[in-house]
Amino acid sequence: MTTTKLRSPNYPAVGLGEAVSLVKKLYQAEKGGMFPPESSAGAWGYKSFSGPVRSKFAALKQYGFIDQKKGQGAKLSGRALTIALRNEASKEYLAALKEAAFEPSLFREFYEGNKFDSSDDTLKHELIVNRRFTDDGAEQFIEAFRSAMTIAQLTKPAIISGQEESQTQDKDDDMLEPPPTKDTITIPIPFSPERIGRLVIPTGMTADDWKRLDRILAAYKPES
Repeated sequence: MTTTKLRSPNYPAVGLGEAVSLVKKLYQAEKGGMFPPESSAGAWGYKSFSGPVRSKFAALKQYGFIDQKKGQGAKLSGRALTIALRNEASKEYLAALKEAAFEPSLFREFYEGNKFDSSDDTLKHELIVNRRFTDDGAEQFIEAFRSAMTIAQLTKPAIISGQEESQTQDKDDDMLEPPPTKDTITIPIPFSPERIGRLVIPTGMTADDWKRLDRILAAYKPES
């Protein structure tokens, strides 16, 4: 009797935060020109186009950061060049992040189905029972999905790429730095006497909320 190993459906193997870091390193090495996929290994500090490098390269394609036709060289897409060249506070940069977050079809489907606010258990049940994910695959997908939506500032209903809604533009701009309220706590983070960061969090965070915050902060950390 033979058995078939269950595999999860295809989705990006790295979070959007790491993908952005990989794009910037690849731009430093290749700029906007054509390059063989194998060259990405050196740009990312690897010696060969091994399995981990292939997975990262495939993830960049899934986020729409790589343009490549079968059997040909690759190049950074216009979306990737926006990420590499524009200021992170610019509207163009944020728009590129949103487009990348929606590029994986299941990310977009879950967002449009208002599943971001669903519990991890609910999402895991949906993925395993209805989408044929493995247990580990479901957990990795949930983390990647939540990370992408958070980094692209899509944790609340927002404009989806291709849909016009000019009245919400000012609200999108405000989301870049939400003002503190009585329902939030501002935590000062002194990196040095001249560099003080601030973290605004809601009051009454649960243990699960703190775990999710840890995952989100880890997603922003560039690869060493």
